[in-house]
Amino acid sequence: MATIIRDARVIRRLIRCRKTQRYFDGDGWTFDPNTARSFDHAIDAARACVDNKLESVDLVLQLPEAPAELFSTFLR
Repeated sequence: MATIIRDARVIRRLIRCRKTQRYFDGDGWTFDPNTARSFDHAIDAARACVDNKLESVDLVLQLPEAPAELFSTFLR
């Protein structure tokens, strides 16, 4: 039976480089998703990509402390 996530605020929205698999931390890149910048909304992540000229990146949805991501998709 699938688990239903009732509070979308607990979901972290991260930007991950497709080539290096590193996560955007706001100033640079990190391998640790727990130190990556989390965005409140997907549109905020998209805006950060434009503002920081990030390309070839995915939007990753992750629950805190989860061993794997919930979902990822090409962002820009």
